[in-house]
Amino acid sequence: MQSSFVIDLGNHAQVPIISFTATNPSLSSFRSKYFVRATLNDLFQVQAITGLIQAFGWRNVVPTYADNDFGRGIIPSLTSSLIEIGTQIPYQSAINPSVIDQEITAELYKLMTMQTRVFVLHMTNYLGSRVLNKTQEVGMMTNGYVWIVSDGIINHLSLTDTSLLGSLKGAIGGNYSKDVNVNVYGLWAYDVTTTPAMAVEKVGYMNNYFEKMNSSRNSVNLGGYLHRVLSSIRFKGLVGDFHIVNGQLQPPSFEIVNGIGDGERMIGFWTTKHGIVKELNSTEKISVRDIIWPGDSTVVPKGWVIPTNGKKLKIRIPVKDGCNDFVKFIRDSSTNSIRVTGFCVDVFEAVMNTLPYVVPFEYIPFAKPDGSAVGSYDELVYQVFIGVRSLSNL
Repeated sequence: MQSSFVIDLGNHAQVPIISFTATNPSLSSFRSKYFVRATLNDLFQVQAITGLIQAFGWRNVVPTYADNDFGRGIIPSLTSSLIEIGTQIPYQSAINPSVIDQEITAELYKLMTMQTRVFVLHMTNYLGSRVLNKTQEVGMMTNGYVWIVSDGIINHLSLTDTSLLGSLKGAIGGNYSKDVNVNVYGLWAYDVTTTPAMAVEKVGYMNNYFEKMNSSRNSVNLGGYLHRVLSSIRFKGLVGDFHIVNGQLQPPSFEIVNGIGDGERMIGFWTTKHGIVKELNSTEKISVRDIIWPGDSTVVPKGWVIPTNGKKLKIRIPVKDGCNDFVKFIRDSSTNSIRVTGFCVDVFEAVMNTLPYVVPFEYIPFAKPDGSAVGSYDELVYQVFIGVRSLSNL
C-alpha cells in the first residue's frame, strides 16, 4: 500500500522514486516510468524456489507466510510458477505477525495432520524465527519434512540471535548476502545512496539545471532525464555488480544454502540463465551438493506421508464361486487377516503406486465371518451406493 502510493506520487510529480525494499512482484504491474527498483524482485526468488521443487519432484507444497503485504505479495507469483511445473498447493497457511505462540503451535499441529510435508516459509525474520522454533518443539524438523526458507529469513536470522541458527538445521533456502555481518539489504541501501549522485554526475547538467529551476518545464526534463540514466546505471557495488535495466536491479547469482545448526553451507546456485547448478561455471543443470535434511537425514524426502486424519478408501471385494483369476480373497484364520489377489487387484495397485501422492486404502470382502458371500454382486453395488461402511451395517 505504501509503496504503490509513493510510486503514484512520483508519477504525478515526475520525479524518480528509488526503492531498495520494494520486493513485491505486483509492483511491476504499475509500469511506472519513474519507479526504480534498486532491490531484487521477489519473482527471481520464486523462480529459484520453483526450480528446487521441480528438481526434487515434489508435487504438493504448502506456502506458510506472514499474513501482511510482505507475506502475501509473493503468493500469486509462487502459485502461478508452481502450477506451471505441475505442483499443487493443497493449502495456504497465513500467519498473522501479531499471533501468540499458542496460535502458531495450533497451526503447525494442523499442518502435521495433512499429507504434504513440503513447506515454503516466507515471512520476516522475527516471525520466521518464532515459527521455526515452534517447528522444532512440535516435531516438524524431523525425518520426512522439507522446509524451504525465503531470503527474508536467511538474510537476517544470523544477525539477530545466533541461537536461532539451530532452528534452521535441515532447512534449505536462498541467500544473496556476501557478508555475514551485514545483510544484503543493508549493503544495497549503501549502494542506492550513491546511485542518485552518480546519476546526476553522469547527466552533466547539475549546475545548468539548478540555475533554471524556476521553469517547471526544465524541472520535468531533469526528472525524466535522471530517470533514464538511473534506469540503466551500472557499477561495482558492495554486493557485486549493481546493474539496473529498465528500472529493475538485475539479480546476481542466488546462493542455495543448507542450514547445519551453527550456520549455513552453500550447496549450489540459481541463475536466470542456467537455473540450478552446483557451481557457477558448471554446465550440469539441476545439480546441488549433498543436503542434510531435517532429522540429520541425507535421503531426499518424498514430500508426503499418510495423513493422520485421512480417511481410507474402502474397496469392497465381491465373493463368488467360479473363476477367481480377476479377484480373490483369502482369509488367514490364525491371524484373522485377509489377502486379496487377482488381475483386477494388480491393475488397481499398479495405478495407485504411480500417483505422486499417497491414497490410503483397505480391502473389505463382501463376506460373512465364515467366508461365504453376504449377497449377490447387485446387492454389493447397492450397499456401496447407499454408503454402507462395514458388515455390521448390513
